[in-house]
Amino acid sequence: MPDESTIIIPVPEAEELVGVYRNRYDPAARAGVPAHITLLYPFLDRGEITPNSIIEVREVIQRFKPFDLSLVEVRRWLSVLYIHPEPDSEFIRMTRSLVNQFPDHPPYKGAYPSIIPHLTVAHVDDTAELEAIADDFQSHAGLYLPMKSRAKEVWLMVKHNGKWNKHTSFDL
Repeated sequence: MPDESTIIIPVPEAEELVGVYRNRYDPAARAGVPAHITLLYPFLDRGEITPNSIIEVREVIQRFKPFDLSLVEVRRWLSVLYIHPEPDSEFIRMTRSLVNQFPDHPPYKGAYPSIIPHLTVAHVDDTAELEAIADDFQSHAGLYLPMKSRAKEVWLMVKHNGKWNKHTSFDL
């Protein structure tokens, strides 16, 4: 399998809230991905990232300004526990702009009909286990939410030999 990449907005303020849970229940965290909101995954294979593709990403990101956000509500899908950010519209606009520039790379390979910005807390396939994690995290999160943050940069991260690293940072 080729090494992959992703485009994210890091949310370092959330580490205190989600770090322990992500390190335990989110394989991406254990592989080096910080607390974040994904804009585009998967992106290019690591070997396909060129100076030109970096310029193209930068041109898209430069259309956006830094913005305030709040992590407001714990939600879940079948196998994912996450925190919903508000406003979510700017994340959606950024993702759509990236997809317009890179139409061969829809979010999650086009598996979902809509873009749902989220900060993953846990990703486990066992429904009962996720339910227990959700109950525990919900009581923990009540001490922190809503949590304010500011989106001010975007990272292109690459995976190599199972570990994720920041490749390029783009200022908003």
